[in-house]
Amino acid sequence: MGILTQDNHLILVADKRAKKDGIINDNFSKIFYLRENLYFGITGIAEYGLEVKDLLQPQLNCSTEEIIRFADSIYTINETSSTIMIFGKLLNNRAFVWSKNSKGKVTYTETSIGNISFTINTSINIKLIESKFIEEIKSSKVVNYELAIKNTFEYASIIDSSISSAYEVFKI
Repeated sequence: MGILTQDNHLILVADKRAKKDGIINDNFSKIFYLRENLYFGITGIAEYGLEVKDLLQPQLNCSTEEIIRFADSIYTINETSSTIMIFGKLLNNRAFVWSKNSKGKVTYTETSIGNISFTINTSINIKLIESKFIEEIKSSKVVNYELAIKNTFEYASIIDSSISSAYEVFKI
C-alpha cells in the first residue's frame, strides 16, 4: 500500500507474508531501499519481484523517470499474481507511487496538496480492502493513518489468506 498524505508525505506499508521457493514466509520484507527517497516494493511470488529489483541496481544512477521506464520495460506480462512498485519523492519534492502488475496494468499517482490518495496492490479482494481503508480514513475527524492501516490489514488478513496481519511501515 502506498499512501500519499495531504501534507506531501508518503507512507509505504506491506504485509509480511510472501511465497518464495513454494514456501510461505510470514516474516518477509517486501519494501526495499534503492537510494535516497526511492524504494521498490513487491507483491505476489517473491522470486519474480526480487529478480526485477536486482536488475534495477545498475540503473540507480539514472533519473527516477528513467528507472521507472526501465522497470516498466523489464516487467513483462506473466502468469503470476504479482506487482512491482517504485515509490519515493521526485526532484520537485512531490511524493509518488508507480506500479505495474503481472497483467500489464500500470498506475502512477503523485501527491496533491490537501488531498489523500492511495494505491493498494493485491490481486484478490482489492475493492473490499480499498473500501475498508476509505471507511477507516473517513471515520475520524483527524486522519489517523496508523489506526486505519492497522484495521485495514487486520480486515484484509481475515478475508484473504495470502495477506498477513503483520506488516511493516516506512514513512518518507
